[in-house]
Amino acid sequence: GSAPFELQWTGKPYYGGHWDIHVVCAGRMFTAQCSVFQHPRNLPYELVARSAYNGQVLWRRPIAQDFGESASLVVATPERLFLKDSGGVLVLDPETGTEVRRITATSDATQHCLWLLVSDGVLLTLTGPVQKYSKDADDYTNTLPKRRAQDEVNELFVGRELTAWDAATGAELWRFAEEKIDPAKLVAANGCAYLYAKRLYAACLDLKSGKPIWKTEAPIAEPKGPGMGWIDGHATVKNMAIHRQGATV
Repeated sequence: GSAPFELQWTGKPYYGGHWDIHVVCAGRMFTAQCSVFQHPRNLPYELVARSAYNGQVLWRRPIAQDFGESASLVVATPERLFLKDSGGVLVLDPETGTEVRRITATSDATQHCLWLLVSDGVLLTLTGPVQKYSKDADDYTNTLPKRRAQDEVNELFVGRELTAWDAATGAELWRFAEEKIDPAKLVAANGCAYLYAKRLYAACLDLKSGKPIWKTEAPIAEPKGPGMGWIDGHATVKNMAIHRQGATV
């Protein structure tokens, strides 16, 4: 469109968590009020669906307090909404919020979904260790327990198994198990799944079959220290931010 661009609507609560997840597709906006760190105390942990045209709330659905934050855990298409649900994925009708099915990515209680992607009719789920938070993680003060909790989350934010599913039927297509699959470096496009694992190599898999197409060695240094740390000039990911020489990209 052309200027002028004007405010079209506003909707309560007029604020949210710093690390909430927002997705817009086919005239609908989905907000997962999922921030753990600095979560507004009077806001429930829930997924809110609105009309993107007028802000009207279409439906709401509770989510777990340890749902996750600032990650690809909500994926929308015009026909379906894919929502992380612990170690599985809820497939919902995006207009009504009605549950269509649940896909179980892992039955291991110590693992859960870290990242979701949908491309070319294929849903990808990356599962890894359950993230941990201290009891005061949602406090606004910058306390040592909170910093330790954040560091713990950083160290655990690596995937161990990538699984592909038929997005229309929920049928499993293939699985790929590996150490330290980086969630934020996972990409699906043009019939391929691209990943970075073990901080050693990048690889490309056929999206429909999981068959390896290529693999390239590209080692990077392990992040130093329990927190974000310095990376010796190499880009890497701890939690959901990319860092290069200590600077957030």
